[in-house]
Amino acid sequence: MLLFFGLASVYAVLLRGTSPIPFLLVLGVAVVVYLRRSSGFDRASLWRPGTFRSQARSIAALWCLAAVCLSVTVALLRPGLLFAFPREDPLIWALVMVLYPLLSVYPQELIFRWFVFHRYATVFGEGARMVAASSVAFGLYTLRSAAGYRS
Repeated sequence: MLLFFGLASVYAVLLRGTSPIPFLLVLGVAVVVYLRRSSGFDRASLWRPGTFRSQARSIAALWCLAAVCLSVTVALLRPGLLFAFPREDPLIWALVMVLYPLLSVYPQELIFRWFVFHRYATVFGEGARMVAASSVAFGLYTLRSAAGYRS
């Protein structure tokens, strides 16, 4: 509880207005160190490129569906914003497209899936309760860090 709810609250209060990425990177490194030292954790599972190959088609299909739905929604509701970021600042947009998954998404995956699933399997089990606990922890962190970053 302290790790997910306490640290997210500390971040939102003490680091208000700063990017969450350095915080995620530090926490991500700490999680990797913890997992690598934990007995019973399959270290090879942190990076399995073969799994990607088997899932690439379904990932691409879901991405295309989401991209079309979001593009249509923005075109209908806020047409002036459609593709505004890449049009106005293509270099920053390209950097975000490349760096955001590496510096934000992967650390979040480590923290809110690998760590939670490994550390709290005895508390929540391996099914829907574990997914719900991970989702709540991620949602609260996102909510608190976004609130702190906006201010």
